[in-house]
Amino acid sequence: MSDKSIKILKNVFLSADKNKLKIADIQFSDRIEKIIYRTSKDLDWKEIDSAEKRNKVVHQFPKFEYSSNLKIYDGEFLVLIPGGIGSHVHFNTPGFEDRDDFEHGSTAAAWGGVTTVIDMPCTSLPPVTNKNNFELKLNALKNRSLVD
Repeated sequence: MSDKSIKILKNVFLSADKNKLKIADIQFSDRIEKIIYRTSKDLDWKEIDSAEKRNKVVHQFPKFEYSSNLKIYDGEFLVLIPGGIGSHVHFNTPGFEDRDDFEHGSTAAAWGGVTTVIDMPCTSLPPVTNKNNFELKLNALKNRSLVD
């Protein structure tokens, strides 16, 4: 069951037009509901390429306080980027799990910023070559992957 309560990820840099950045807060539940830009000013990467520069820049903008009943996460003025897609993985579940499996492979993917993987059809027993084998694979993977 998804959590529909509103949460805030505050103090992040988002990519803006022409390879610039903007400071923003993100309102989300189980999906992004709203992006709240803290300034209309676009920032150049060179303006934040060191901790000293970043601290100087972020203190120029007013702080925004949210209702205390919201769950707030502080992005600490890091750059927020979309998760990666591993479009060719060999996680070998079920069948050859001594080589690699979904628990370990998807954990490594998540640590590397990958949020979606596409497993090769030939890496399991039976290989995913028809609907029945696909359903067997799905059942074998239930609750075993940290990513989509």
